Amino acid sequence: DNLSGVSVATSARDARARGLENYYVPRTKTLVITKFKTSKEHEPYRFALNESVAKAINKSLKENPREYLIAKTGVGRMVKKAFDKVGLPGIGVNEIRHSQITELVKKNPGEANVKRVAAMFKHSPIMTLRYFRGEAPSDD
Repeated sequence: DNLSGVSVATSARDARARGLENYYVPRTKTLVITKFKTSKEHEPYRFALNESVAKAINKSLKENPREYLIAKTGVGRMVKKAFDKVGLPGIGVNEIRHSQITELVKKNPGEANVKRVAAMFKHSPIMTLRYFRGEAPSDD
């Protein structure tokens, strides 16, 4: 859902000058998300996108020039609608996040890994364990 409102900028300087909180710079393949649910407690997301993803985004922006990478609002609704279309009703952004958290914690339920997963998802280790689905990991 953090991809709602990601603007397209020519550079980080352009993004700062325009007061953009979430932006993508095609030239450097950089995605920056500074405004999200827990942004007051966590550092911004800064991603250098891989070549194939950047190429797909740049092609899309060339074919359909626009201000926002995906949409100003409602990306979560778009995801839910897409899953509905393929026969998976009720699946949305949060279910995907919780599923990812579950898989990452299930592989290695140790304290250090839970902290690493929490940092990836920008929340506390306690919240990470609350999002875990399925049988609780063993203590061994």
